[in-house]
Amino acid sequence: MEIEKTSTEEVYSFLNPQWRQFFDEKGLPFDISRYAIAAYQSQDLVGAAVIKIKGGLCRLEDIFVRENQRRKGIGSQLLSFIEQEAIKSSCRRIVAETSELHEEALSFYHKHNFNVIAKIPDYYYGATWFILAKDL
Repeated sequence: MEIEKTSTEEVYSFLNPQWRQFFDEKGLPFDISRYAIAAYQSQDLVGAAVIKIKGGLCRLEDIFVRENQRRKGIGSQLLSFIEQEAIKSSCRRIVAETSELHEEALSFYHKHNFNVIAKIPDYYYGATWFILAKDL
C-alpha cells in the first residue's frame, strides 16, 4: 500500500459518492456545497470568504478583509451575503471559528450576534480558539 498527498479534486471524487451512499442509507439528503465569495472594489479584490453548507448548517471556513480596507463595512457586507446564501439553502445556523490571537475577529463576530459555543485551549499555534455560532 502507498499513501501520498494528492489533489483535493481526486479525493472529493472518491469521497462524495461514499458520503452520498452513507447519507442515502441514513435517509438524509446529501447537500454539501462549498462557495467562495469575493468582495471587489474597482475590480480590486479587497475581501473574501469561503463557506461550506452541509446538513442545515453553514460553516464559515474563512473570511478576510485587507487590513487597509477594514472598518469600511466590507466584512459586514460579506457576512450579510453569506447569511442570505445560508437562508436560501435552508440553514438554521452559521458557525465560525477564531482565536484569542485575532481579537478583531472576535469583536466582529460578537458585533454580528455570534455567540461562543465552545472554547478549545492549546489548539492551532498553541492558542485558545473559539467556536462561534449565530442562529438564523
